Amino acid sequence: MYPKVNDLRRKAFEIEDSLQDYFLPVNLIPIPDDAPEEIPRISTTSKTGHSQLTISLTNTQLITNYDDDFGRDWTKSLDYMHDRINKVRSSLEKYVGNEYLFCGLTTEIIFDSIKEPIQLLQNNFLKLTTDTTPHEIEQKITFIVNENYYVNVTFKNLIMFENSSKHGFGRFKEQKGQFLGCILDINDRHGFNRLDSYTSNHENIDEIIKITRSMLDGKLNKMIEERVFEA
Repeated sequence: MYPKVNDLRRKAFEIEDSLQDYFLPVNLIPIPDDAPEEIPRISTTSKTGHSQLTISLTNTQLITNYDDDFGRDWTKSLDYMHDRINKVRSSLEKYVGNEYLFCGLTTEIIFDSIKEPIQLLQNNFLKLTTDTTPHEIEQKITFIVNENYYVNVTFKNLIMFENSSKHGFGRFKEQKGQFLGCILDINDRHGFNRLDSYTSNHENIDEIIKITRSMLDGKLNKMIEERVFEA
């Protein structure tokens, strides 16, 4: 998130040139000039098709879906994301500078080695006595790290389906199994909320990557297995 950039469409082809190593030519989204600032004006897709980039007058979002080559190697995935983030922020630096309102990185993870996610979540995160097994559990925990950063951790059970088939007018799918899912959302919005003079910058992005890396490199597993969080 950053202060409003005026005349963004006029800058589109300069941005396109700076992104050409990784991204296809940009698309200019046909919306009125007086449309809300947060609605994207520019979009593009990575050359491999794994990433979508949208740029509005006040924010830029990069969404990446990893395939099997990256999906089981979080280090490789995070390095990929860090490299693309650096490319995107350098392409916008001429217009935004090195001052943002705040920034963040959200990572979605599936622990497919945990076969009883409901039982694990109930035993490790809930003090609940019941004769009925819950069908779904979602547990969100937020920590403040290094004064300015929110570390949001959401655990939930994921129900996977396969083999879609039609019977009469209904559609039923065979349940493939349940897995433990986690949404890890790290951002420096706490600094933005706490201090009127707060500005985010490239160093904050690097710190968010660093915190994410430390969470993926054992801290999440420690929360799951030992019910311990280390800042």
